[in-house]
Amino acid sequence: MQVYIERLKGRMPLIRLRNPWGDDTEWRGAWSDQSREWSLVSAEEREAIGLTFDADGEFWMSERDFLREFHFLEICNLGPDSLDQEILSDTSKKKWEVSIFEGSWVRGATAGGCRNYLDTFWVNPQYFITLEDPDDDDDEHNCTMIVALMQKNRRAARTLGAGLFLTIGFAIYKIDDPDSCPTPLDLTFFKFNPSAARSHTFINSREVTTRFNLPPGTYCVVPSTFEPNQTGEFLLRIFTEKRNISHEHDVPPAIVPPADNVRAKEEDPSSDRAQQLRALFAKIAGDDMEVNSYELQKILNMVFRRGCLLLLLLRSLIAAVNSALHVLLVAYSTVHACPVCLSLVSVVELRRKVSKPPPSEQECDWRQLLKCLDCFSSSSPREDEDDEIRSEQFALDVCRSMVALMDDDHSGKLGLDEFRALWILIRTWKNVFTAFDKDGSGYLNTFELRAALNSAGYQVNQHILKALVLRYGNDDGNIAFEDFIGCAVKLRTMIEVFKEKDTRSIGSAVFTIDEWLENTMYA
Repeated sequence: MQVYIERLKGRMPLIRLRNPWGDDTEWRGAWSDQSREWSLVSAEEREAIGLTFDADGEFWMSERDFLREFHFLEICNLGPDSLDQEILSDTSKKKWEVSIFEGSWVRGATAGGCRNYLDTFWVNPQYFITLEDPDDDDDEHNCTMIVALMQKNRRAARTLGAGLFLTIGFAIYKIDDPDSCPTPLDLTFFKFNPSAARSHTFINSREVTTRFNLPPGTYCVVPSTFEPNQTGEFLLRIFTEKRNISHEHDVPPAIVPPADNVRAKEEDPSSDRAQQLRALFAKIAGDDMEVNSYELQKILNMVFRRGCLLLLLLRSLIAAVNSALHVLLVAYSTVHACPVCLSLVSVVELRRKVSKPPPSEQECDWRQLLKCLDCFSSSSPREDEDDEIRSEQFALDVCRSMVALMDDDHSGKLGLDEFRALWILIRTWKNVFTAFDKDGSGYLNTFELRAALNSAGYQVNQHILKALVLRYGNDDGNIAFEDFIGCAVKLRTMIEVFKEKDTRSIGSAVFTIDEWLENTMYA
């Protein structure tokens, strides 16, 4: 801005700046707040340029000082709301339509990397935009679309040891049939559909902006970092000359039917398996035939520890029956539907996994049997692996959440019928975990969590997924069996609490603070 200075009988180029934080961090040199240079400018001129000396982060510099102190200038694209009312009311000027989305890339959840990483690219946030009308002055009847992807809060991340800017960009895909495409777009879609356009580059800059000229239609914009598992926040802005329709392409949280291949069936109460489970429940529950969270933990850990329902009876069974190995494998298969046990592999093959006992021996003790069953519970066991890692144990806190899930009368206990209903859920969750733990490591990759939960009957969007990964994932980007169960329990509980209050099924509910605290603290 050229500011008139009376003493010089001329104008001096000054530049008006503001720091990004809006605090009192300001320039202290010539033409700073309250500096003596301002005495050379008349009161009328100071009022005309809107000069203030507040500690608001706004300051002035001479052009010479600006060029000396700053080495890099980045130009930002301002939105239509930054224009003053006079410009906005001028009908002769072209106005941009803008859609704004805020999102984030979270390691193990929504940070899938660029298209080079096909297996995880689909987990990135997705945004649909429909361009209906072509530009007035476009001879090819196309639509102008400007996509601007900006990183947020990188200075704060830098103080925590992160680099200043991530390498970012975006890809745009044409959606031929928006009504029938998967939500969100899955791996198969990106595997067989090339991008219609993309950012001009992936670069470690604050903002990446590219202008496109596209035919009318529906498009999906996928912002991403270049490499997977890089965490950051972003602001996505899409500018068009004509009206556009845009939304985040994701699903609402819901409870849906589990996949057929993992859904546990209700057992016949007269079956041997149901009778065994009932006997174990009665033994732990006592005369009142109800279990609290401590007793539930004891039951579940007996059932799942080393994968054997009758762990406490192993010693006596082995001692009493020469063919106990065969009997227990059948019992194990009825509980877990284990294909290995169902095939009844030979004792010779089994004994190869059990400390290599003498060839003349055709029996094994209970310790060897436990090791054998351990081998079945993991398709690729490691000799140096901690037994407790591979054991499917239930923490007390998870058992408390299970009781809260099924405890409709808030008694703090479960009766036999409530336990049976819970048992079906647990078996379903175990089936899901086993199906998605393809390498038998005892862990799920967090990138698989969304698909695993959907298979278990829980539909989540990326916002819920990010929270679940941060809450239940470990530092390696994995989720253990116990944490997966805890995640499924908490998710089901909170959805059911919400649905109970959302009587009109409108996706909105009202809680008093008493109701909210009662439900969230007990869950």
